[in-house]
Amino acid sequence: MTEKEQVPPSPVNMTTASDKVVDAVSALAAMIPILGGPISNVLAGLVNDRKFERVGEVLSGLARQIRTLSAESETFVKSVDFEDLMDQTLRQVARTRHRKKRDLYRDVLVGVIQRPSFGFDELETLMRTMDQVQVEHLLALDALVRGEEGEPPLALGGEEGTVEAEIGQSHEVTTRLLEELQGMGLLENVAPLPSSGKRSTIWRATGYGKRFRGFVLDTAGAQSPPP
Repeated sequence: MTEKEQVPPSPVNMTTASDKVVDAVSALAAMIPILGGPISNVLAGLVNDRKFERVGEVLSGLARQIRTLSAESETFVKSVDFEDLMDQTLRQVARTRHRKKRDLYRDVLVGVIQRPSFGFDELETLMRTMDQVQVEHLLALDALVRGEEGEPPLALGGEEGTVEAEIGQSHEVTTRLLEELQGMGLLENVAPLPSSGKRSTIWRATGYGKRFRGFVLDTAGAQSPPP
């Protein structure tokens, strides 16, 4: 074998990954047949072993958590809007390397199916933002919103140092996360104020930031009430 020759992927591994996805789709379609079509359309374009496994994990989670549908949910999952949502979300899941983020996609999908209270345009906007954030962003956003609501340990306005303690990150990492959230329109920089001999920036969640935080945490089954 020359240096340029490469060993092809193991057929056994590819089959195992494909079987996992097929099993997950079959289980989900058996319980809720109307979900089979949109999911099959997405899977038709996936050929990568790791991507199959990622999608299979999420579909298996849907199968475990969704047992029955209300009339409202059934109407929603039969819609073209839902097919578009599944297409976009599962493709993003296939590209997502981090397990916690894939789990979050799964829980949000379950919540959206069981409680279809968002218009599709708003849902599409919220899901696009979700594609941009990481779990660390959500922790920082949640900490700031709870700080504004007066819950310990954060004071009103949420200073960087307080957020650092809440999410367990360094000053540099916390600052980067907050600035990235600002770039997404989820936070606003209120004012730099002197604090203990150094300048500390005050951040607050925007109206959309609060809406997004409520959408993700509540839809995913968190206990926090919507802002």
